[in-house]
Amino acid sequence: MMASTKYDIPIDIASYTVYETVGHDESQMDVNSYYDAIEKACSLIRSLTNVGGICLLFCLRGSKITAIVERIYRLFHEFLYDKRVPVALVITGLEREQRMENWWSRHKGITEKYGISSVPHACITAVQHSDDPGQVAKYKESRNTVLNLLYECTKDGPIVMDAQNWLVMLLRCMATLVPKKRRPKRKDYTRVLVKRCGMDPDAAKKVALLIEGGHT
Repeated sequence: MMASTKYDIPIDIASYTVYETVGHDESQMDVNSYYDAIEKACSLIRSLTNVGGICLLFCLRGSKITAIVERIYRLFHEFLYDKRVPVALVITGLEREQRMENWWSRHKGITEKYGISSVPHACITAVQHSDDPGQVAKYKESRNTVLNLLYECTKDGPIVMDAQNWLVMLLRCMATLVPKKRRPKRKDYTRVLVKRCGMDPDAAKKVALLIEGGHT
């Protein structure tokens, strides 16, 4: 969880930096996986803070919306980002749709049922078939749709979150995925933050205290 891959996307005179993270659809994780996630979360937050702005693109395949999709969405939007970050949906795998936007027309009610609503969206395909003019056109349309979505989500300027409070909120949320009896103690958080995240010991102790105390 929280592993990320960075992509730089130049567009005309502007440039976007996108961090792709893998969703987590399991109900629990073991403590060692949690420690790995802490290290990756620290790295991701540093990178996002340095970039200076955040927009969450929630990508899902154009299949049936399920409770797992809802859980991942809520994990990122409500808990990890405290509903402060603009969110947009990107629905992929729609190359077989005659008109890709038709997917949204059919599934809008279902997304609202699961609490994923009132956000910008893009219905796209990432498949390229150079020998199929129809697919080439859909791919070009998809690219333009995503670029327009990025512009709409960022045109009002960057959304910047306090790095320390964000980290505390994120790690506290992820800790709920660890069985209660196995959750780290304050000293464990401090050790991991210092050794694996390179945090100053005093800052690490403060973060550990806030995580354990349940408030920021």
